[in-house]
Amino acid sequence: MAVTPTGGLSLPISHLRTMIADCASFRTWVGAATPAAALARIHLVATPATGATRPFAIVDQGSETGFEKFAESGWIASGSLFLLFEANVTEAYSDSEADSFFEFWNKIGAICDEMTDLSGTGTYLNVTSITLEEGPFRSDAKAGENADYYQVILNIGWGV
Repeated sequence: MAVTPTGGLSLPISHLRTMIADCASFRTWVGAATPAAALARIHLVATPATGATRPFAIVDQGSETGFEKFAESGWIASGSLFLLFEANVTEAYSDSEADSFFEFWNKIGAICDEMTDLSGTGTYLNVTSITLEEGPFRSDAKAGENADYYQVILNIGWGV
């Protein structure tokens, strides 16, 4: 049985996963009809041992997370999370670096746009920044990679 994220350090990871599943652009990209179906393509911390079907996302702990005292009786939690996206290059664009890049990057941009719309509303994670951590980069199928794909890691700041 899987361990459920709880508490101020683990819940932001779970909340970002839910936010991504609620983004219509992500659901369209992965072919999921509902947010619940999209969750199967958003992995916590790593891909499962059985592998993952592209496109997919991974939500993981970032480089900064903690609690800061702001008054005699209060604390503020804030931090960062890593959000990785990986997707195969569409065959139609495999011979064009520019087209394959923009096919991937446009989808990431649409998801980020929706994240900023959802941020801090209802029970969604309050996203305070979205920055590039690594990539985007394209695999090199000619150098022994098992597929032609793009990957990017975003750093998602969260807190008050």
